[in-house]
Amino acid sequence: VVADYINWAKARGIRVGPGRGSGAGSMVAYAMGITELNPLRHGLIFERFLNPERISMPDIDVDFDERRRDEVIEYVREKYGSDKISQVVTYGVIKAKQSLKDSSRVMGYPYAVGDRLTKAMPPTVQGKDITIKGMFDPDDKRYGEAQEFRALHAEDPDAQKIVELAKGLEGMTRQWGVHACAVIMSSAPLIDIIPMMQRLQDGAYITQFDYPTCEHLGLLKMDFLGLSTLSIIEEALENIRHNGKPVPDLNHVPMDDPAAYRLLQEADTMGIFQLESSGMRAMLRKLRIDCFEDLIAALAMYRPGPLESGMVDQYIDCKHGRSLPHYPHPLLEGVLKETYGVILYQEQVMQCASVLAGYTLGEADLLRRAMGKKKGEVMQEQRAKFLEGAARNGIEAKTAEGIFDLIEKFAGYGFNKSHSAAYAVIAYHTAYLKANYKAEFMAAYLSSQMKAKKDVLAHYVREVRRSGLSVLPPDINSSMESFTAVGDLIRFGLGAVTRVGHGAVDTIVAARKEGKFQSLWDFVRRVDLHVLNRATIENLVKAGAFDEILPNRRRLVQVLPEFVQGAQRLEGGGGQLSLFDSAAD
Repeated sequence: VVADYINWAKARGIRVGPGRGSGAGSMVAYAMGITELNPLRHGLIFERFLNPERISMPDIDVDFDERRRDEVIEYVREKYGSDKISQVVTYGVIKAKQSLKDSSRVMGYPYAVGDRLTKAMPPTVQGKDITIKGMFDPDDKRYGEAQEFRALHAEDPDAQKIVELAKGLEGMTRQWGVHACAVIMSSAPLIDIIPMMQRLQDGAYITQFDYPTCEHLGLLKMDFLGLSTLSIIEEALENIRHNGKPVPDLNHVPMDDPAAYRLLQEADTMGIFQLESSGMRAMLRKLRIDCFEDLIAALAMYRPGPLESGMVDQYIDCKHGRSLPHYPHPLLEGVLKETYGVILYQEQVMQCASVLAGYTLGEADLLRRAMGKKKGEVMQEQRAKFLEGAARNGIEAKTAEGIFDLIEKFAGYGFNKSHSAAYAVIAYHTAYLKANYKAEFMAAYLSSQMKAKKDVLAHYVREVRRSGLSVLPPDINSSMESFTAVGDLIRFGLGAVTRVGHGAVDTIVAARKEGKFQSLWDFVRRVDLHVLNRATIENLVKAGAFDEILPNRRRLVQVLPEFVQGAQRLEGGGGQLSLFDSAAD
């Protein structure tokens, strides 16, 4: 099924990512074209994807050009039956801040009372609030941050009443929505298996069970993800084609391009997938990536756990020869050599257990999952099994204990190498395009930011100019809706001008097929003024879109109202003037 819809998408020019998650490690997925990442070349373990001990279905995530993702989902519906394919419901719950505000409101308190309580809460971390229970639980790791809230609660009887009611509300289901990417697939009509509902806006059928429940009942969940970077890559390739240059086949570009790695070493990563943040740039300057394996490692390392544990510093120091790799046991040198003794990937956790204690890779995957979820009872069983296997390999109990503790510690930080490798492919492709086709790539990147706030887009335009590329103002005779590359320059997109929508751009492009606009009067006479109003044209003038016709913007803005009125009168009169109209009109 997966190979079918991916091949269908590729045949229609829809850009598909290299496949990620645990599925990227499957030789079967590679052979069928589900992923273009060779698992043998990069040491991606099949058992990370599927093994006899794994009861659940393999996780299949596929990234598509976000502009055309809906086409793939529609194809799947048509091919396998709309009654067997469905998007998935999600249930939003009442969180701490909302429960406090709701409780205050229904109890009749002024808005300021609930607002005061929520402002006393610790700040949100990674999109998550601390729970009300956590603020009063000394065992909660964020308990210390809630001192102000507890003090307010202790001194204010009204706050105590609100908090007591809010405790009961927190965690209750508030509303339903639709999962951003999950699709449930079945071999039988879904209505015969689970309750379904129909969305009123568009008539789409959606499961009433969330996806973990659907999976528990034996239904298959797949993620159809829209990835904006794939849209940028596709548009960059279009820009290269329009600029008259040979279009590279990204599946066969050299993976050792010096220009691409020089760009990464200099941390010139605006627009480079997953490598844009200031923290990532700082790490790249220290790391100085010079091979694809380093890029895979960089994406796996840039997370709070590895950064705080010292793993990143150890990797960088060993890479540059400032210190020597340390291996927990000589048998593990082959497993950990590529990461300089650092247990960085989940696959390495599995290989360590296999090499030292004789685990099958299927058993090692169970160990890896138990370590990641910190299941105490299961971990005790696994510890005994590990020590027993290590003893058979002649490893002393004390040494084996220490290695198990070390593996357990790093398993909490370990990242799925298959996922990191797949994302590294996209990161490398964007770096390759930027290094070798800078104008075309950055034009596509700026186009992707057109929906952002104007000050954000302006910031990106300034950054592109600072990098040495010229970004020309929009031009009524040559600009398209998006930013475009013209030789080694970038031309501003008409659609990026305030209040100039898709319909307005279509009107302009259609009118100039008859020939270039010669003047402002020629422009207003030829375009559809029902779509392009005076305020929109004024914005185009102020943005410089008429500068190559007449660079005096102030004068054009002054005469615009009369020109628009004159064009409307011409349009209303079929282009004929009355005998009594003045020659000036």
